[in-house]
Amino acid sequence: MTGGLPRPAPGNFWRRELIRSSRGAILSAETRAALPPLCRFGSLVPVFSHLFGRRTDDRSVDALYRRIVAQSRQPVFYTDFAVPDTLLGRFDMIVIHAFLVFRRLKREDARSEAFCQALFDHMFADVDMSLREMGVGDLSVGKKVKALAKGFYGRVVAYERALEAPADGALRDALLRNVYPPVEPPEDAVAALARYIRGQADALAGQPVASFLKGEAAFAPADNATACAPHRETAALTGAENTA
Repeated sequence: MTGGLPRPAPGNFWRRELIRSSRGAILSAETRAALPPLCRFGSLVPVFSHLFGRRTDDRSVDALYRRIVAQSRQPVFYTDFAVPDTLLGRFDMIVIHAFLVFRRLKREDARSEAFCQALFDHMFADVDMSLREMGVGDLSVGKKVKALAKGFYGRVVAYERALEAPADGALRDALLRNVYPPVEPPEDAVAALARYIRGQADALAGQPVASFLKGEAAFAPADNATACAPHRETAALTGAENTA
């Protein structure tokens, strides 16, 4: 037991079975120094807010993190949606679902901001521990986590911009750049993942903030490539949207 919560057996951040308790996931000094605080990405210029001292419910953070990881591990993403079933492919799916949660909670109030920061810290604390379990040395962990965090922020900005567009061309392009290299996925798989993300954003937007702060998130199902209704698209707009 750790801090009153059961701690699962050691594993890897990218494995389906691993979900750690937030009280067991502590950022190392090296990672804390390398990792910037979570930006409020509603504006495309990061506004850094130091919220580490604000009180949050660790159990709720842990519960929501479990939901994000569980949704990201759905086999359909690695079959119908053709996401590479690799370390980075799995990381990318967790990034997408974490982004969608952060997007829902952004700029709600001080408590939701503090909760997002705690969730972000928990996610990268898990990355930190996983890298160590994979044999990465102490001197390299901070650099690797910093690189992953940089990738996280870049993806967040691209996905945020893309979701502001009226059709899915920019979102498909962002997914091709970030999720699928070096493979060339079927176009319909990329389109399906883009529809899923937009549909998931809509589904989360209809849920109260209080539910997230209690560790609850009702993700839309992802059991096939048409789980979310296709977003309306206009072929004439697609080429003009590829700005993210």
